[in-house]
Amino acid sequence: MDFNSMAVDPATVLLIVGAIMFWIGFFGWVGALRENTMFLQVFATSLVLLFLGEAAVGILAFVMKDRVRGVVEEHMFEAIKSYRDDSDLRDAVNVAQRTFQCCGVRNFTDWQENVLLQVLQR
Repeated sequence: MDFNSMAVDPATVLLIVGAIMFWIGFFGWVGALRENTMFLQVFATSLVLLFLGEAAVGILAFVMKDRVRGVVEEHMFEAIKSYRDDSDLRDAVNVAQRTFQCCGVRNFTDWQENVLLQVLQR
């Protein structure tokens, strides 16, 4: 799966999730306001499906934790390599390192893969 595609861009994902949540909330609001049982059934079914989907993703992440860890590490290494190319990526890396009080993916030597640091070390 290509995680650099438009489909997994955080802004696109947030827009889609926000639109879905709006429509679920709209069905619940209108169903309660008008006492419309069909809208309330759509609302309840949507919430059940959303919960089941979240549970399935959580279980899959737990079962496939080694693969998830590998994908996250791979993307973190890519982020370190292109640290100066994208300001949003740079900010995300900085926040992650401050939050987890660490440097690099595994340790500080991961930063030797950064192109800018390789040029400066010569």
